[in-house]
Amino acid sequence: MRIIRLLGPLAVVVALGSCVDPRAQASTAQAVMDMSNAVTGMQQDVQDLKGTVDSLRAVVAHQDTLIERLATLTHVPWPPPRD
Repeated sequence: MRIIRLLGPLAVVVALGSCVDPRAQASTAQAVMDMSNAVTGMQQDVQDLKGTVDSLRAVVAHQDTLIERLATLTHVPWPPPRD
């Protein structure tokens, strides 16, 4: 009987201690959503940068081909010798 009397208040204390504040849950959920939006924005930025780098690579490859053709036509050694 004494154990039941001791466990009753203990159970009430544990139950009240395990209750979570709704404001804390809401702020946590908002923080998770903000992080999700930030990650999505960063992924979009990375995709844009990849597209820019790919475009620049294509331009450099075209210019390299053009320089090589001009060097061949003018009998200039290409690539230039390194000292």
